[in-house]
Amino acid sequence: MAPSIELDVGYVDALGRPTAPNPKQAQAHASPTLELLYGGAAFGGKTDFLILEAIRTALSVPGAHVAFFRRTLLELKKSVLGRFHQLIPQDTRGRPVLTWNGADYTFHGMNGSEIQFGYCDHADDVEHYRGAQWILLCIDQVEDFSEAQYFYLLSRVRSRFPGVEPRVRLAANPKGGWLKRRFVRPTPEDLGPLPLPAPFDIWSPHGRTLTRQFIPAYPTDNTEGAESRSDVLRAHGGTVARA
Repeated sequence: MAPSIELDVGYVDALGRPTAPNPKQAQAHASPTLELLYGGAAFGGKTDFLILEAIRTALSVPGAHVAFFRRTLLELKKSVLGRFHQLIPQDTRGRPVLTWNGADYTFHGMNGSEIQFGYCDHADDVEHYRGAQWILLCIDQVEDFSEAQYFYLLSRVRSRFPGVEPRVRLAANPKGGWLKRRFVRPTPEDLGPLPLPAPFDIWSPHGRTLTRQFIPAYPTDNTEGAESRSDVLRAHGGTVARA
């Protein structure tokens, strides 16, 4: 395996200044659950959380394949890619540790990892990812996806790395529909004998090992002007591996 070094993988504000993750972002990064929905109002830091999760996974797991989705290509270009470039750390020579290939919409790491960007402009576009296998699936504004699309993408999530669990990280405003039923207010069919889970609870449908969690997000969660940068990896005992 490639040797490990530490890099600053953390949050920055709109002006590029280092800032700490808010407490809910930090809790979401530390969550061991399989499926996590970080949801709520706009400006709660949801997209930045997903971006940092993707970057951290790509750098810490050599050879990892990570997927990052928005519903349309236009939304991906307009709302995600620019922020990704802002948050990717640099090596000691000032070069980004993940290099962008616009031909395949993928960031490539020197450790063999990839962050692939996907979208579903049409209902059946999920079929384009039939042969994919991702250790981490991130979907921003997942409420714009149908339940069938989500289940299809979820079926592509698996791990081929011993000791590294696959994960799904979602950001949304779960106002209703399938997303709210799955994470916020599940039905008795999912709960079985379990009580209704509260926000932040980790629970398993029918007591199975496939866990879910909902973390609410609000604009007031953000802590602008923090005095020091919080290194997400170092805060949770992680290191960054690279070739």
